[in-house]
Amino acid sequence: MSFSTQSLTTTDTNTVITFTGCDSATFTSTANVGANVDLWISGTASTDIVATGVLIDLASGISGYAVGHTGAMVVQGDNATAAELLNERLYKSDGTFIGVCTAVGGTTSITVAGGIEVSVADEENLYVGNRYYIVKNRFIPNSDPLKLNGNEINFPTSNYILLGTTSTSSVDIVFRESFI
Repeated sequence: MSFSTQSLTTTDTNTVITFTGCDSATFTSTANVGANVDLWISGTASTDIVATGVLIDLASGISGYAVGHTGAMVVQGDNATAAELLNERLYKSDGTFIGVCTAVGGTTSITVAGGIEVSVADEENLYVGNRYYIVKNRFIPNSDPLKLNGNEINFPTSNYILLGTTSTSSVDIVFRESFI
């Protein structure tokens, strides 16, 4: 049997949780007041996406952000938030992969540090993978960990990534894996 651990250390920000499968996962709040936790899988297939309402916003006369763009991109429409976009795969409406959002600047800019893989135009709506919640707004007292068995948390890692947010910066996750 082996264990792996990870911590959610940033409040209200999507954190990618390294995951390859497990027999159980235990979530423990180390904050004196406990923590609210969301845990979900997000689709990585271009056919499993949903509109965010966040739109590319370009100055007049500019046709779009070009392939390879790594700087901040100005957005409008719904506010860009770390809880909605950070570490999420971004897509066009037709499912074309744009890149992974690596930063959210306020509510009006986002960054794909690795460079966008396809050009994006003014008013283009950004899409992300559908969220399938495993735990949603679950309060974890500091004295009572949440344990999920393998059948409650395992998923096909080739089609989804595991993400989480917390209301405090102090939730530890311990994955127990058995090798039989």
